[in-house]
Amino acid sequence: MDFSKIKTEQPCESIEVEEKDEGANNLEFQFTDSKHEINTLKIKKEQPYKYVEENDQANNTFVIEFPKTGDLKLEECIDIEESEFCSNEDFNGQIKDENCEVLEIINDGTAAELSEEESKTIVHELIDIKKDMSQIGESFEDSGEDKTNEDQLKNNQQIRKNFKCNQCDYHTVQKRYLKQHIDRVHLGIKNHKCSHCDYDAATKSFLKRHIDSVHLQIKNYKCSECDYQATQSSSLKQHINRVHSGIKNHKCSHCDYHATKKSFLQRHIDSVHLQIKKHKCGECDYQATQSSLLKQHVDSVHFGIKNHKCSHCDYHATKKSFLQRHIDSVHLQIKKHKCSECDYQATQRSSLKQHIDSVHLQIRKHKCTQCDYQASQKNSLQQHINSVHLKIRHTCNECDYQTTQKGHLLHHMNRVHFGIRNYKCTYCGYLSVTNSCLQRHIDSVHLKVKNHKCSQCDYRAAEKGSLQRHIDSIHLQMRKYKCIHCDYQATQSSTLKQHIDSVHLQIKEHKCIHCDYKAAKKSYLRRHIDCVHLKLRKHKCNHCDYIATQKSSLKHHIESVHLKIRRYKCNQCDYQGTQKSSVKLHIDNVHLKIRKHECTHCDYQATSRCHLKLHMSRIHLQMDLV
Repeated sequence: MDFSKIKTEQPCESIEVEEKDEGANNLEFQFTDSKHEINTLKIKKEQPYKYVEENDQANNTFVIEFPKTGDLKLEECIDIEESEFCSNEDFNGQIKDENCEVLEIINDGTAAELSEEESKTIVHELIDIKKDMSQIGESFEDSGEDKTNEDQLKNNQQIRKNFKCNQCDYHTVQKRYLKQHIDRVHLGIKNHKCSHCDYDAATKSFLKRHIDSVHLQIKNYKCSECDYQATQSSSLKQHINRVHSGIKNHKCSHCDYHATKKSFLQRHIDSVHLQIKKHKCGECDYQATQSSLLKQHVDSVHFGIKNHKCSHCDYHATKKSFLQRHIDSVHLQIKKHKCSECDYQATQRSSLKQHIDSVHLQIRKHKCTQCDYQASQKNSLQQHINSVHLKIRHTCNECDYQTTQKGHLLHHMNRVHFGIRNYKCTYCGYLSVTNSCLQRHIDSVHLKVKNHKCSQCDYRAAEKGSLQRHIDSIHLQMRKYKCIHCDYQATQSSTLKQHIDSVHLQIKEHKCIHCDYKAAKKSYLRRHIDCVHLKLRKHKCNHCDYIATQKSSLKHHIESVHLKIRRYKCNQCDYQGTQKSSVKLHIDNVHLKIRKHECTHCDYQATSRCHLKLHMSRIHLQMDLV
């Protein structure tokens, strides 16, 4: 039996053959070319066919052979540049007649319906191909050679493809298709404009596909495994490969990422490792690594489109995945991203990366152009510029509060004036104004996470600010907050406020239930009860049997008794004391001769309370005994 051939012109990476019975026998061929683009050939056949795959070191091609005398109707053609109706393939087959109907084009895995005029155009081209093939077939019969002769097929290609593009390898059989190719591909002419947006298309079919998928959101392609629907068949195929098939053959050389397509891998490398941001927002300076991220930015920031609402709070998201991430991190407190260097855990991978870069790697890639300041995050740099160089201050309308950060002002308004605390701790009854404050509370109070370590001692802090305050106050002895009423200096503004409230304003709101003691802070009252009433001594000295009720007392004991540290000096003599109060007492007693402790039985005055007690026991107690 004589056979004709349909053969791919370019090398193929993979070939899939699938037969479908939809009334008539349909045959579908899909192959992935060397550019990793999916191409599809569908035909209606009424005669047997023979499928041959030719493998050699240079090319991986396939040949479909049909009986020459059979009726062959080509329903679709393949590898058509941007839905142009000039094929790059050799259709060596039989066309029944001019009434042959071409229903649709499959290009890059996407179906595009054709008008009657477009269908006729393809049919006429295929008829021209048929005539060429008939002539070649006759020459084969006259010479008695096999019709699969490769040399003759190459001659056939040269006969048909006599119109070649001078800018690329494109060939065609008709001059008008060459012009269409040059206009669209090389000159970028796109005459079909969308009436809904700025999109321009080279062909009417591309414009229709754009309107159906983007504006009308028509999703004709449904996944048989789940509820997923797509506007394009290529998107559905990608979904199946990525979600259901689990086939990810393309591995990133920089990390453990695997992709289903080479283009996905390249996009991952460009966006994650190379940080290429080629998608720019037309409304602001925002740049994105992916067009989808840019669309999310425009929808959320400029259009304010947030269709996905949280059922637990007022949060709205632009994407369903963002909403799920919000629920997992904020409400469920799921921390699945763990740091390999410390105990830090994060709800999001981006937060873990920021932690590693800033804490462990000490990466400061964002530099200030006006000073030497460097930051690990771009928003930290912007805050620095606004507060230090631009002197931008956000003022509260209710009080005199000012801050350099808008978020701090909002936090202040909610906490002080509105009393809004929407974030509740799952371990205790603590309520917070912001999620970050709640997270900080959980890490420091319940999880005891202290990731920030002092380089000069064993001190560890839950927050970077606490570590810096420790270094400033303990190691650098910096006391930049001064009391306007006395010589008191503090390392923190909160400590100075406590001093003013308790010493000068005598504000002591926390009262002891066992005695008349009042404290300015709840922690002071707790310490008083533990020391005075409960006699708790939980701080033990490692050098002797000394036990203290307070950590500060133990520290003072070790420095004065064991280390012999006398850091406080008298400015009038060589006296040195372990505490500032000791030096002050020395100055009052020795140099100023201040005697503020008076005896209630006589005119005796003492410089210290212990001297007064000694006087009472020696003089007045003996007199009472006599």
